[in-house]
Amino acid sequence: MKLTERAMIRKRAGLTQHRLARLTGISASTISLWENHELELTPDQVEKIGRMIAQEINRVPAISTATEAVRVLSPSGCE
Repeated sequence: MKLTERAMIRKRAGLTQHRLARLTGISASTISLWENHELELTPDQVEKIGRMIAQEINRVPAISTATEAVRVLSPSGCE
């Protein structure tokens, strides 16, 4: 199965779906459905995921990276 862009950015941060679920409070099954474009999350949930991914990539909060992650992870590919 080909990885979606959403899954690739999560993996780039070194996160499994289960770890991301623990860190964000969003279930792993919901993250899986979202990564496979079978379910859309609320903007707040996408932002939470984006910030956690940015934090893991940089090991410190980075607003510009979080904004980029949210842009990539959003359904339309933009904020």
